Amino acid sequence: MADTLAFVWPRTGDDPLRGCVVDGAGAVRSPFEISAPLTGDGLKAALSKAKIGAKRAVVALPRSRATVRHLDLPAVSDDDLPDLVRMQAATKSAAPLDQLALDFLPLPLPTGEGANLGRAALLAMIPSKLLAEVQGTMSAAGLELATVGLNPVGFARMVATRELAAGNSLVVSRDGEFAELTLLSVGPEGARVTHTHSAHPSAESDAQWERSLLSECSRVLVSHGSVQTDGLTSVWALGKGADRLAPQLVERFGGTPHPATGWEPLGASGDSALADPGRFGGAVGLAIGAETTPGINFLAPRRRPAPKDTRLRTGLLAATVLTVLVGAGWFVLDRQKSNLRETIAGLDAQIAADDALVERNEPLLIEDAALSEWSGEATDSRAELARLDLLLPGTDRLFLENFQLTPPTSRNRATVRADGFAESADLVRLVERDLAAAGYVVRPTQTSNVTGRAGYPVKFSLSAELPPTVPGDAATTNGEAAT
Repeated sequence: MADTLAFVWPRTGDDPLRGCVVDGAGAVRSPFEISAPLTGDGLKAALSKAKIGAKRAVVALPRSRATVRHLDLPAVSDDDLPDLVRMQAATKSAAPLDQLALDFLPLPLPTGEGANLGRAALLAMIPSKLLAEVQGTMSAAGLELATVGLNPVGFARMVATRELAAGNSLVVSRDGEFAELTLLSVGPEGARVTHTHSAHPSAESDAQWERSLLSECSRVLVSHGSVQTDGLTSVWALGKGADRLAPQLVERFGGTPHPATGWEPLGASGDSALADPGRFGGAVGLAIGAETTPGINFLAPRRRPAPKDTRLRTGLLAATVLTVLVGAGWFVLDRQKSNLRETIAGLDAQIAADDALVERNEPLLIEDAALSEWSGEATDSRAELARLDLLLPGTDRLFLENFQLTPPTSRNRATVRADGFAESADLVRLVERDLAAAGYVVRPTQTSNVTGRAGYPVKFSLSAELPPTVPGDAATTNGEAAT
């Protein structure tokens, strides 16, 4: 396999473009960094100065540059899945599809009792202008762009080159103050990415940063049902401080620790002091990772397979039918005319009967339309819980014990009720103000002091009406960023 340029695209316009060269044997070398503003000519000059002659390129986009959504879908075939995902994307995104580039990962098929209930997919979307920027820069630099994927999927494909035990694996990669979390499900078909998350814990020290990251991991795992049921079999930590972070993750969530501060645990080689696996591992995984693990490629998204060319068979069949019709003669034509007259008469009678039925059932149709409109406004409890979670402080200060969503009625808006514990009554009042600022109609919150809850001495019961209009996911904010 020829050398490949593995690029890590900047998180923002002010960040540098980073890259390295990787060969088919997994040797990572020649890391480089190009400061903003990024241009194709500048990239070409930098590669020439570094005497890098590789032309094949892969680009790993940070998780924060993409919007990733879990889609629950009907039980359809693999051929029908791409069209169904695009239809769901059109309803889930605030931006038109012609302004987005998207691809998806089919999630493992359910087994047991849920085998025939449906299937799921992980949808990833980025702005079309971001993809055009990547393509234009690589083309101007004279490079052959093979893949534009996601960083966490690249990390997962890198880890999947190792022998993984069946079950759920957590992959945590660190790049400076940023971290990306990826969940892998390992089954008979191999390793499959089931969830990704981007985190930017704020802290003044590495120890405080690691504690904040543990809270982020806990939040992600709590929202993932299969992990709650089956637990973790392995935990991979990549990058700076991985040898400290992996044991902490295992102590809290279970599994076997796999720290990777260098390239050797990932089946590659290179100077990790110059090319940190936590920074470059995603791009390297897109270049040489396990091909058995499905990936995201915005350049060549999954589509319905092209239909087989049946023109010759159709032509032969048409010629045969024509021959039969000509040989049958006028007798067959006369029979057809008679049958058509009878069919037309029957259709006219059916149309008249249908018109009469429509007139009788018009009030029912109006009521059905009103019911459909009301059903369309129903609130998804998981989406509302995720939205409410963004307004709450971290679980180190406040956590919810119960959550209930009451759907809207013809007279009342949807309401949420949550019970939990907090570090102080002032914090509860602060949450009330934040919810009110976000459009919620908050009823007076009941609080009481409790014992036996270290760090959470205040119990509260929160009740609020949802805003009249639930804002859509900001799919175009910060380059389609999503957590």
